[in-house]
Amino acid sequence: MVSRISCGCAATAGKSAPNKSNEDATYDRRKTGNFIKDGLLGGTVLFSAGGFGYRRRRAGEQLFRAKCHQRNCIISGKLANNFTFPRDGDPSLSGTPSTHVRPQFAVKTFPLVLAASLFLVRAVAETPSATLPDGYTLDVAAAAPMVRHPIMGCIDDKGRLYVGDAAGLNLKKSELEEQLPNRILQLTDTKGDGHYDKVSVFADKMTFPQGGCWLNGSLYVASPPGIWKLTDTDGDGVADQREMIVGGFDYTGNAADVHGPVYNPRNGRLYWCHGRKGHKVVQKDGTLVHEGLASGIWSCNPDGTDIQWHALASADNPVRIVFTPEGEIIGDVNLFYSQPRGDVLIHWLYGGVYPRPDMLQAIAGLPRTVDLPVIHNFGHVAVSGMCLLQSGALNPKWKGQIFITHFNTQRVARMELIPDGATYRTREHEFFKLNQPDAHLTDVIEDRDGSLLVLDTGGWFRIGCPSSLTAKPEIMGAIYRIKGPNAGKPQLAPTPIAKSTPRSEDELLVALVGTAPKARLAACDEISWRRLHSPRIEKALLTMLAQPLEPALEHGAMFAALRTGLPILPNLREAQNPLLVRRLLLLSDQGAKGTTDAKEIVALASRYFSSTDQDLAAAAIKVAARQPDSVALLHDDFEHWLQGKEPDAAHLHVLEAVVGPQLASPAAQDTLTKMLGHASLAVRQVAWQAIAQQTGTASNPAWIPLLKAQLSSAAPGDLPTVLAAVKKLRNPQFRDALETLAKDEKQSLTTRLRALDAMVGSQKLAPESFALLLKTLQDSMVPASAQIQASTMLGAAVLTRDEQLELAPQFTALGPIELREAIHAINKTKDVEVGKAFAHALVNSPVLASVQESTFRTLFQGYPPEIFEQTLLPALHRADEAVEAKRRRLVPLSEKVIAQGKPENGRKLFETGHGSCIACHQIGNVGRSIGPNLSHIGSIRREIDILESIIFPSATIARDYEAHSIECAGGETFVGIIKSHTAEGVLLVDLGGQEHNIRHDQITADTQLPTSLMPVGLDQTLSESELVDLVAFIRSNK
Repeated sequence: MVSRISCGCAATAGKSAPNKSNEDATYDRRKTGNFIKDGLLGGTVLFSAGGFGYRRRRAGEQLFRAKCHQRNCIISGKLANNFTFPRDGDPSLSGTPSTHVRPQFAVKTFPLVLAASLFLVRAVAETPSATLPDGYTLDVAAAAPMVRHPIMGCIDDKGRLYVGDAAGLNLKKSELEEQLPNRILQLTDTKGDGHYDKVSVFADKMTFPQGGCWLNGSLYVASPPGIWKLTDTDGDGVADQREMIVGGFDYTGNAADVHGPVYNPRNGRLYWCHGRKGHKVVQKDGTLVHEGLASGIWSCNPDGTDIQWHALASADNPVRIVFTPEGEIIGDVNLFYSQPRGDVLIHWLYGGVYPRPDMLQAIAGLPRTVDLPVIHNFGHVAVSGMCLLQSGALNPKWKGQIFITHFNTQRVARMELIPDGATYRTREHEFFKLNQPDAHLTDVIEDRDGSLLVLDTGGWFRIGCPSSLTAKPEIMGAIYRIKGPNAGKPQLAPTPIAKSTPRSEDELLVALVGTAPKARLAACDEISWRRLHSPRIEKALLTMLAQPLEPALEHGAMFAALRTGLPILPNLREAQNPLLVRRLLLLSDQGAKGTTDAKEIVALASRYFSSTDQDLAAAAIKVAARQPDSVALLHDDFEHWLQGKEPDAAHLHVLEAVVGPQLASPAAQDTLTKMLGHASLAVRQVAWQAIAQQTGTASNPAWIPLLKAQLSSAAPGDLPTVLAAVKKLRNPQFRDALETLAKDEKQSLTTRLRALDAMVGSQKLAPESFALLLKTLQDSMVPASAQIQASTMLGAAVLTRDEQLELAPQFTALGPIELREAIHAINKTKDVEVGKAFAHALVNSPVLASVQESTFRTLFQGYPPEIFEQTLLPALHRADEAVEAKRRRLVPLSEKVIAQGKPENGRKLFETGHGSCIACHQIGNVGRSIGPNLSHIGSIRREIDILESIIFPSATIARDYEAHSIECAGGETFVGIIKSHTAEGVLLVDLGGQEHNIRHDQITADTQLPTSLMPVGLDQTLSESELVDLVAFIRSNK
């Protein structure tokens, strides 16, 4: 079909606009270059880009309109479902290979219409401002109107790109299912120049397509509530066969749902992610696979059979996974941590269950082994799509590295995967930054030529997005292409990933007893997957479980024991090796329903409560505590222990672990009452902690008089814990005692503030209380703990407008901890003047960069957007750029250390005190051991690690070297590092090297500081050559 294009420039002047039915929608490009949505229903869209656009009318038919706004010139005609967009300087329009559409007029007759066409092409091809490494280029591969809001995508075997394309609507589940507004596009680069010029709606009427993979002639797509197989049987670019091969994954519309799938060539299975929205998954024959709330990773065969969960978690939103050549799964997850938020990279181990402390109910009933570490914590960035480079086209050194998009920060990070035992550690490098605050990057894909495609979904998404104050569907997305210095040169083909073949039992046993951690883990995984069980495998697993193992390998062996049905309790009864006993204890209540006995498990665990092996004792207490009736089962033991004057430390640990979590039970409340009235201070301290740390609201009338008496009699060092317990109970009977404490000027300021907090909490403050808190913030001489307490209370309280305006200027002088707490006062109102006051104060904060941009966006969400975007956002970008400028120095400086560093010169600098390292660090016999000893630091840290510690001293603080601010009952405050703990107190070393022995009963506050004692800016005290030589010397110490 050849379409006819007609123009009625003169004829249509003055005529009314064509009628728009309810199925029509218009996108009109304004002078700003943005797209404004007038309406969208039923998947019908008209794009106008200051020139050409299209509107889908019905299946197989599209209405093409081009409008010259200067002359009201309308060009219209029908197009086939597939169509090609014109190149710069080419006025032709082409449809399918057999369809060509050309305007029926001479160029000189309608110059403005042609100018409109050219304007469209130039708008599409305009490259945005961005930051890339030298030698790398950015180009626009596709943009509106070809794509609207691309989400995630994949490449097929012919090089065509498939992308989920959002309609720009923020809809709930019911609305998504009613409207089915989103679609999947097939984009083709017909000329091979890196620009997509042909588009087809491969599948419309989708809920929320987020990712896909091409396999055996079909497109597999994740779109709630499941995984779809879409097939184009006649090659017209439209899927005419649809099948949901797996379902049962719930969703709400906030994108924390199904993502993927991805094909694993090692085992021929499809894998995908699902968020913590709930699921009920069944096999094709109706057999239940799993029902629950957990997020995680799932897999099945390409025909939808043999559905299994690979790993589950209580984190919010696993987004994307990639496979290493060995078939290991690396994935990114949003909200793996909550306080503070942490978006992470994980090595998803087979059978792993990954907890988030505040969401443990999501993984209740799942088999647990050991807590597994993440391999990288990005902080609050909202990770999205990622890829693992298969080729060396961008840079031969980057092959096998991961590129990952950050939705909130418009960045693509490059992650080095560094083998570390059975798993990996990482190093992050910034690769790409798009300098458009309303851009939101959703995916990065390696094309067949080795270039990267970066998908930007634009400004439409708001549901669940803390970085978007308002939905901006008029800000369209785009697809960018990044090429490296070697673009156009012959590249090495990606190494094919071979399909694994099952190994014999002998081969697996050889791997299990070997020394290579990855090989041992792979053998455990294969035994688990195939559920292999034999006397030899059982013996090998028991032997392995009795050996020292890193966490990943420990999990692999423990999960294999569970999956193969290794008899846990019989082996536990006879086990003697502490490592084996600990691991079997942790597995003892993880067997199939009906195979465990809580009474016997608690009895077996109680054998080891007082073990000298601290890890074994901790595991025994943990296992006993998680048995639902453990307080009742241990009742006689508790009675016996509490009859003594001073229970030993092990028994106190058991009471603390068991009683607190079960405070809702009458047995636990009875035990706690006895603990509150016990003669031993240590027992009472455990009772106070149990009340303060409970997750519920359990209370008992018998506790009130005991706690009231303890408020007036407790030692200064114990008052903070008593106050925390009282605050948790929120009983009005405490008010008089709390008011007396709050007004007692003999008490430390921190204690008075805590009494006030326990009394008023998040309620409205009395004027004198607000004045006290404000004065505390303003006084630089008060202890850090008091300022933190005041900031926390002001952030939680209900403040008046005048109080907010009085508080706002104080933000300029707050430290990072205080600011993090106080900023919660921002979103308690929508008063414009209040919002402006907070924004202007924050602009001048020296620690502005310590808070994530997305956090501020959330806090300012109730105010007019311009307050954040015009006042605070530029300051955030300046602060961020200053940090990034320093970060960009790390790689070139580390390379200089390796190539030019002179350790002998660096030694002289260290020993003569240049750079001040000697003040806190020791190498050999030189220096002071306040901070970590550097005598062998070169064996565990590279040049870039050492440079990072100097330039960003608070980025990574060595364990046990955290800074503490300790306030004492006499009013003194000590800041330093805790070198040791004793039964009587702590030994603290301050910056001057002075040691302080501080008794526990004199400590009224102990605040761990987020910043290192090592000051920022030491690198500025050295020339670049001196810094290079100093780092070379430190690195040489192995």
